Amino acid sequence: RFDTTNITDRNITFSQRYYFTPVFSLFSNETIGSAEKKQPMVFPSGSVDSLIQGNYFKLQPGLTLRIPGKGWAELSYTWSNVIFDEFIEYPMAHGLRGGISHSIDFIIDLGVGDHFTIGGSYRGDYNDNRYGRSKNREKLKMLHLVSMEIKAFL
Repeated sequence: RFDTTNITDRNITFSQRYYFTPVFSLFSNETIGSAEKKQPMVFPSGSVDSLIQGNYFKLQPGLTLRIPGKGWAELSYTWSNVIFDEFIEYPMAHGLRGGISHSIDFIIDLGVGDHFTIGGSYRGDYNDNRYGRSKNREKLKMLHLVSMEIKAFL
């Protein structure tokens, strides 16, 4: 079982959105943060807290297309740098993996007729973990995730 009671994550995010027309807008999100986790280590002579801590940065520009009465689509690119010396748990650093990551996200939600909507998403993620001890380093070349759903309304 995963224990999140010993995790601290402090961050600040700046968000901007520029509307060029009611249909087209550009956005940008910038995040800077620091996270830490205290892990108790038990020895025969007693226990001590091990501290895993580090900083992270995330930049995410993107664009949104809204079609009135039909739906919307969004495309974004995310660059993140998560600097930790150890493996980090998912709830730390906004769920980002350690190292430098490049992600492309595409989300679409369209109405089809009066009773159906189609939604889908794609995420491509490249990660190069260049931090951490050599035995904990990971190299994940490319991860692809595709999701689609169809909703019917009666």
